[in-house]
Amino acid sequence: MTRPVVRLSSPGELARAIPLLLGYRPTESLVITCLHGDHATVGLTLRFDLDALYPLGGVADMIAARAAVAGADGILVAIYTDQGIEDGDLPCTDLAVDLFQHPGLWVSDALLIHHDRWWSYLCHSDECCPMEGTPIELTTSELTALEASMVLSGSAVMTDRASLVASLACDEVATSAVQRRRVTRARTRVARMDPRARRAELAKLVTRLSRRMEDPRGIVTDAEAVLVSALCEDIGARDDLLLQSGSPKRRMELLSLLRIVVRRMPPPHDAAVCTALAWFAYATGDGTLANIALDRALDSDPAYSLALLLESGLERQLPPSMIEEVVNGAARDIAARDAAG
Repeated sequence: MTRPVVRLSSPGELARAIPLLLGYRPTESLVITCLHGDHATVGLTLRFDLDALYPLGGVADMIAARAAVAGADGILVAIYTDQGIEDGDLPCTDLAVDLFQHPGLWVSDALLIHHDRWWSYLCHSDECCPMEGTPIELTTSELTALEASMVLSGSAVMTDRASLVASLACDEVATSAVQRRRVTRARTRVARMDPRARRAELAKLVTRLSRRMEDPRGIVTDAEAVLVSALCEDIGARDDLLLQSGSPKRRMELLSLLRIVVRRMPPPHDAAVCTALAWFAYATGDGTLANIALDRALDSDPAYSLALLLESGLERQLPPSMIEEVVNGAARDIAARDAAG
């Protein structure tokens, strides 16, 4: 199943969609959702710590620059805070107004989200925006499909970012002596293989495991997880794998598989496979998951070049379409290497 295209037509849909788009429920945050086209298709979603935005000087300019890089036609603004609402006055109104008045931004709506209710900073009608707020209960077929795609890719909406980080952390198997011996054996075996054999082995292995995982009862063994990771350490084999991100269905399958693999891998031998996970997460538009995977990769190998490239793209809030350009370049490099023998 591919990740569905999400279009938002009401503030309630935005309030419902944000945790799905981020993968967790934000707190004390500014969330910017980029919109594209006449049908308000959701694109890049950005999150910022509220505390880091004050004082406000330059905040709107920064948001406008990042929205422009993403090619957004407009933005939706959501402010998450536990600050109280007094006499109908919404907290962080100055931030919402700053964004709304910026000449380089078209703000479709700006919401306060507080204790499972939402208020609009731009609407003052009691008929549609009551003073007590509106409960976040709305769902649509598109959002239901997005929830289903998350489940099938091994994702779920976490209570906070820390929970999402924990979902990619090493499990008990990864840190066991037995698993570390498996890692040593697998890396020794891969080192003895011809480079073309490594590429072929990884291609066959991930295809077999992806097909197995189509059955909810399918499992990835600890030895298989270690072998996937060891083969990803070969740049040619890794690049062949990354080229499969061009297919939406395939990248969701591999994202699901790699989420399993990284939990079984102990540092410092997880840089390559964590970067591969970040690549597929980035390609699906999940910048939060990509950042968390990159943190793990760079903790293990601070000089890992592909991880640094992806980190730079995420820091500049480049759109996931950047992946397609890198994929095309990698395809040309691989073809050239094959032609040269």
